[in-house]
Formats: sequence, structure tokens, C-alpha cells
Amino acid sequence: MGEMRHARGCKFNATRNSPGHSEQFSPELNFFLMGAGTLYNGKRKAVGIALTVGAILLTYVELNLQSAAPSLFPIMFTAVFIINALLAYDGYMEAKAISAR
Repeated sequence: MGEMRHARGCKFNATRNSPGHSEQFSPELNFFLMGAGTLYNGKRKAVGIALTVGAILLTYVELNLQSAAPSLFPIMFTAVFIINALLAYDGYMEAKAISAR
């Protein structure tokens, strides 16, 4: 990221291992919205954007599946829960590696 400026023109260093970067926030973001924690970490932005767009589309399918095929909804819910849990773990490990630098 590097050096940025506040609205007042003051410089500040916006690196990901700054005190404002939280190891706990990234997994929470990834669990509740796929890709958001990856975007927060800032290392794999294209992956984060793709996951977030995919999550939005998947939510649309999930909501329609609930009314169109209610017997399939628990399978879809379980699959999404597992994926979100794994993405939360990935976000945590990535944030931990960033903080270790």
C-alpha cells in the first residue's frame, strides 16, 4: 500500500502490519461475506473481489432455492457454511502472516 495522505494533506503509512490491522477481523469478514476478509488483508485483491461477487450471486441462488426446492436448501446451507468456515481460517492465517512481518 505505502504512503497515503489524509484529507488535510498529512502523510501516513498504510501498511497492513500497522496497529490498525486486526488478525481477528479478517476471519470474521470472510465468514460472513466470502472474500471481504481477503480484501481487508490486501494481498490477494482479485481473489477477494471474485469471492465477494460469487458470494452475492450465491446468496441470490440460495434465497431462490429456499422457496423453489426446500429439500435442497439444507444441503446448500451446509456447503456454504463449510466454505465460509474454511475461508475464515484462510483469512486468519493470512492476517497472522501479515502481522508477523
